[in-house]
Amino acid sequence: MLFEADKYLFERNAVRLNEQKENKKQKSEGHSNQALLTPSADNLGVANKIDQLHTDLKSLHEALDENSNSYIGDENSDYDSHDLPLGVTLDLSPELEKMKSLSLELQGFSGVQVPLTSTHKEALLNEASESHNSKLDARDKGETRGSAPSKISTKAQVFLATLLILIAVGQILWAKKEVIGAFSAQSHLAVQSLCNAFGTDLDWPIEPGSLKIESSSFKPSSEDHFKVKLRLKNHQDYAVKTPWLELSLLGADESVLVRKVFSTRELELQQAIAPDKDLVISFTLKVDEQIASSVIGYRLDFFYP
Repeated sequence: MLFEADKYLFERNAVRLNEQKENKKQKSEGHSNQALLTPSADNLGVANKIDQLHTDLKSLHEALDENSNSYIGDENSDYDSHDLPLGVTLDLSPELEKMKSLSLELQGFSGVQVPLTSTHKEALLNEASESHNSKLDARDKGETRGSAPSKISTKAQVFLATLLILIAVGQILWAKKEVIGAFSAQSHLAVQSLCNAFGTDLDWPIEPGSLKIESSSFKPSSEDHFKVKLRLKNHQDYAVKTPWLELSLLGADESVLVRKVFSTRELELQQAIAPDKDLVISFTLKVDEQIASSVIGYRLDFFYP
């Protein structure tokens, strides 16, 4: 073939510019290859998509080769070798759609921005606003649905807590009803009426530690009669139930000759001793003449039956 030398003439400056362009191109390709070779999740996904694109291209070429080999044409035919013969059709639309979607994904990963028209921008903005509004509506519905049960549950919890506290306070007051009724006559009557409503009786507090015999005396009034006198004091701030008395007559060796128990009914005593008050008890005891001559001392004590 004819060689035209003037087409291949060039100057040195043009050569330098071409070399610089080639160097920049090689550097950019090296950076892109290095980014693709980094073992990240995005690079691995792109590599997989590139492999898929290569396989699709290979399958496309094989399909073209098979169709071209399957038809045996005449050497004297008029149509070009690149044209397909009559009656032969290729359905390559799925493969082309696949390649197109893969190429678009690769462009998006590489940072190539696809220009958007105004209609596309409006559609995207409308879609984003609708999704945001739907999320807000769903959240508001969830809040309105969940707010009523939460309020109801809170009220129920407050009611139950208050009820339990009242029950506990009521149990404490019921256990101390004798003490509450012993502070005054009015409180005693009020608690007594409440106990009558429940079918129970109100008694006075039993506290032997709050009582003390301040003084006592034992004198013979005749040959077989002795007079006993004592002063019992209540050191508590409220009334206390009057205890029973026990009198023991002692002999010469401090042995008990006679022991006698006196109830509040026998001594005709009041049921309770007022707070910080004294109760004077006096009674006469008759003793057998044989024992009376042997009595040297006595001992007084009180107790609750």
